[in-house]
Amino acid sequence: MNELILTKNKHFDFALCMRQICRDSADLRAQMIDNEVVVAIEIGAENCLVSLEDYQNHIQVQVLYKSNEKIDDLQISSYITNFLDLKADLEPFYQKLRNSKENMKFAPIFESARGLRIIGIPDLFQALTWAIIGQQISLAAAFSIKNRFCKTFGKAMVYKSITFYSHPSASDMQTVNIEQLRSVGLSGAKAKYLLNIAKTFANNTDIQLQIEQKSTAEITKFLLSFIGIGKWSCEYVLLKCLRRYDVYPVTDAALITAIKNIYIMEEKPNTDEIHRIFNGWQGWGGYLCFYIWYWHSSVKSQIK
Repeated sequence: MNELILTKNKHFDFALCMRQICRDSADLRAQMIDNEVVVAIEIGAENCLVSLEDYQNHIQVQVLYKSNEKIDDLQISSYITNFLDLKADLEPFYQKLRNSKENMKFAPIFESARGLRIIGIPDLFQALTWAIIGQQISLAAAFSIKNRFCKTFGKAMVYKSITFYSHPSASDMQTVNIEQLRSVGLSGAKAKYLLNIAKTFANNTDIQLQIEQKSTAEITKFLLSFIGIGKWSCEYVLLKCLRRYDVYPVTDAALITAIKNIYIMEEKPNTDEIHRIFNGWQGWGGYLCFYIWYWHSSVKSQIK
C-alpha cells in the first residue's frame, strides 16, 4: 500500500472535517472504520480507495486500492488536497470575524465550526450530478438516491469486508438509459438532465481544465447552459468544486432561515438584506454561508 503525507495548516480540524465527510452513516463512498476514514475517490475515469488518519502535523493517506497502477501519488495527493481544501489560508476569513461589527452574532457560529473546511467535490461532472440528485424533498432522500446511483452504475471496492462504490464517470453513463436512472429514484426529467450533461462531458474530457481559469461570470454562463442547472445549483458547484469563495446562494432556504434566527428577525430577510450582511465578508461569503449552514444544521439536530 502506498503511504502519502499531507501537511495540515492553521484552522484545520481533522475530526470536524471527517464528521462532515461521514455525516451519512449509510454512505457507500465514505465510512469511519476504527480510527481511519475510508473514502472512494476518482482520478479521471479510474477509481481508488484511500484511508485518512490524523497525526499532529499531518494527515497520513494510505492508498488501499487503485483500478489502474498508472495512477500516481501526485494525482491522489492533489485530489485529496482539493477535497479537504487544504491549500486554503483561512486566516483572512477568521481575521474578518475579529474585525467585524457582527462579531457578537457570528462568534458562536465560528466556535461551532472552527477548523471546518468546505469538503469539496473535485470532479466537475460529479459536482453537477450531485447538484441534480440533490434537488430532492430532503437531504436524506438525496443521499439515498446517490447511494443507489453509485451502487448501480459505479464500481465496487472492498476493504475490511465493507463494500465501497465509485462514482460513475461521464463515459460510464453513455450506456445508461432514462429508465435505468428512474429505477434508482430520479424523475424522468432529472434523468434526462443528467444524461445530457454526461454526454457533453464524455465528448470533451477536458471541460473542467478549460473552464477553471475563466472568470466566475463566464463559468456561470456555461453552467447555466445545461438544462436542469439553475442559479442555486450553479452557485453550489462554483463553491464546492471550483472553489469560488466569494459565491454564496442568496436564495437558499436554510441560509435565509438561519439569518432570520441569528438576527432575531420577525420576517425572513430578503435578498437585499442578506447581501448587506455579507458585504463585509467580501471574498469569503461562500465560507461564511458554509459555516452558517453547518451551525444551522447542528442547531436543528440538537432540537430533535
